[in-house]
Amino acid sequence: LKTKIDNAKRVEVHSGNGAVLTYNTGMEPALLNTGEYGTTKVGGTFPIGEVFSEPKDLDQVNGEAELFGFPNMERKVEIHARPWRVRFQRGVVTWCDPATTPASFMTTLDMIKGAEGDALIREFGLGLNRAMGKDRPVNDITAFERQLGLHFSLGKKHTVYNKSTIRRRASRFHIDVFVDVNKIVIDDDVIFEKGDYTYDPQK
Repeated sequence: LKTKIDNAKRVEVHSGNGAVLTYNTGMEPALLNTGEYGTTKVGGTFPIGEVFSEPKDLDQVNGEAELFGFPNMERKVEIHARPWRVRFQRGVVTWCDPATTPASFMTTLDMIKGAEGDALIREFGLGLNRAMGKDRPVNDITAFERQLGLHFSLGKKHTVYNKSTIRRRASRFHIDVFVDVNKIVIDDDVIFEKGDYTYDPQK
């Protein structure tokens, strides 16, 4: 997965009800949390299981995605049985479906916008841990981001990757949100579909 992300030229995220979010840009070199403390010296923190990156050009992220979870104002993971749709234009949240978006999510979004001006998408996180998921949630957000599937971060803060257009002092929030993902396509290869990773570099 790391090699595929590092060499990506285009990423498509397909989620519920036909929503598609497109990254027409390369991705930053992916980092790993796989618990490997041997020759690779990757390491990681418990619970393990994540490959993460972010788009090189944040302006090139456009489209829509359906979300099912996020950390609420009490810093606990809030899961909703009915996903809600969010629209991104040039990497910024521009619309949320008023019919389905939880009021608590709008409170979080307004907090980000109030401090930073916009709610920017940054982290692209692939969780690998099958012990957690939409139907097997845990309250701790740092743990749940390793759930099998995809999460984004909203907010300008992502200190692992420097962006010349973002001043660190102006970045306050990194809020992980969880995607009701059906399929992820990197270039011409489907890497995730029907709830699991499908990419085989040997084929």
